[in-house]
Amino acid sequence: MFKCFKKSFLIRFYIENFIHSITKILYFINIIIPKKDNLIVAFIDYENVNGKTIPYFNDNVYMTVDYIQKQKNNIEVVQIPHNQFGGRRNLSVPVKDILFFIWSLFRAKIILQKHPFRNSYMFTKKQHIMAMGYFIPFKADYLDMPKWWVFYSDILGKDFDLEKCKENQLMIEYMSYKDKMFKNMSFIVPSKYCADVLSKSHSLPRDSFQILGSPKSELVAKKQIDIKDIFNIKNDFSKVVLYTPTFRDDFMRKDIEEIDEKELNIFGYNDETNELESFLIKNKIVIIVKLHKSAKIYRDLENKLIKKDKSYFENCYFLDFEIEAKFSLSVYDLFGESDAMIADYSSISFDYLPYDKPILFNIPDIKKYRLYRGFSYEPIEDMMPGDKIKTIDELKEALINIDKDKYSKERMRVLSKVNEVENGKSLPNIYNHIEGIITQ
Repeated sequence: MFKCFKKSFLIRFYIENFIHSITKILYFINIIIPKKDNLIVAFIDYENVNGKTIPYFNDNVYMTVDYIQKQKNNIEVVQIPHNQFGGRRNLSVPVKDILFFIWSLFRAKIILQKHPFRNSYMFTKKQHIMAMGYFIPFKADYLDMPKWWVFYSDILGKDFDLEKCKENQLMIEYMSYKDKMFKNMSFIVPSKYCADVLSKSHSLPRDSFQILGSPKSELVAKKQIDIKDIFNIKNDFSKVVLYTPTFRDDFMRKDIEEIDEKELNIFGYNDETNELESFLIKNKIVIIVKLHKSAKIYRDLENKLIKKDKSYFENCYFLDFEIEAKFSLSVYDLFGESDAMIADYSSISFDYLPYDKPILFNIPDIKKYRLYRGFSYEPIEDMMPGDKIKTIDELKEALINIDKDKYSKERMRVLSKVNEVENGKSLPNIYNHIEGIITQ
């Protein structure tokens, strides 16, 4: 056993099992506590920026709560600060707040969370858990991944040898969902495609999925945004392109000092700063980069590369949490202000589809990615309605030819597959679903 697992992992495993036992005891306490039919508890992901708690404005749970609170109703919402993916958090939560949150969980009729709970044993049949989702599947996930143990390294760090432990029953038990956890639970998705992929990859009951929509995947109301002022851009520009790279699982166990020079380059090419800087200035293009924040290495990477003016190099800027906090916006608020997006294997490209703007897929590592992570659909290229870029010269050519868009029909085909819900209907659909549960 200890040849595979380190003592640190075993301690975590048995602590988690102890917590499971405690929650089962809490279940019997919960049975006798009367429920408040109009009470919803929502787990809101947030970042702690300079001592200020900033929610993820583009999160489905946050957007749903915001919509509920704007309606004329008597629904009470308790928001629990949370971050499933390890954001910068203020961990010093007062004891009275913790006790209030626990009491609210006992009394709530509905619990909103973006991802299915791994530990829902304390909830009774009088309560309903709604998993709001946070992505439309693009990459393979959980049970469908060719090398799923690589993915879990971000959760387990260096506690044990993932390769040696991949067949161990203890590892599988630690990571697996349990069917009995899904009583009174619904999973909110925007399409049959999404439901089919998630139910298979996560081993979730297919009949628990409700095709109601995804708030973050809709056209958002236009804010008054001046990109030039936000990023203090000095050069003239005529095009704004968003770049939203996803994480690479094989980086998860690395420290920033361990990755090589090419891996430090966020586009994935050698000498990209010199190659792209003068090109962007000459062609009056600005790129705004939003790095994935679900792993510490990408936070460290941004800290290493970002300059005081928030730039990577001239005409290429990072959208970090400080800017988001200062202007109360997310990368989704920039969709309407942009002319195109550079994506890779992130489902954010699906969220960009309703805008019917060009998407460039920067995929120089697709062969490697397919081998260790895989995709939700094959051939995945059929779900990439845009130029497939594998060299820096192809990237520059695609950027020059943004206006010569030829993929609009393909974008609409993919959109109809990943999001069946009419634009503007997601939040009303979800709200009506919540009202139906409350009035049961």
